[in-house]
Amino acid sequence: MTTANISPTKLSISSLPIGGTDMAGRLKLNVDADILESDGKLDYGVVIHDHLGGYLAFAVTPTACALSPLIAEAMAVLNGMQLCYKLSYNGVEVEIDCQRVAKLLNKKEFCYAEFKIVLQDIFDICTNLKVFKFLLCNCL
Repeated sequence: MTTANISPTKLSISSLPIGGTDMAGRLKLNVDADILESDGKLDYGVVIHDHLGGYLAFAVTPTACALSPLIAEAMAVLNGMQLCYKLSYNGVEVEIDCQRVAKLLNKKEFCYAEFKIVLQDIFDICTNLKVFKFLLCNCL
């Protein structure tokens, strides 16, 4: 097992090295943002699973400020994709529970000024990662 630190403001993540992925070996990246009731600040969480559902890596990133929920969800996607890139994980399906962000990512449009920069960063990382699709998951 290896340990990597993605930046000084983020908690250390744990990961297992894996080889390249084929169609059966696609990775799933689950991302979410959470607003803390105590202070209204946000945390981002990301988990990377292999095609069998086994854990490969995770990261939790606390924020130092309050952001809009849309920006927070987009930042969670960005953090997850940065983690995949830093760990050389390729062949990723990204699962997100924010419909607006998922639609924008699938259309590769970023006309909404409130988080245009975050979406552009996500698209920039997509040029270095094989991202199969951005999936909208319905959380109950």
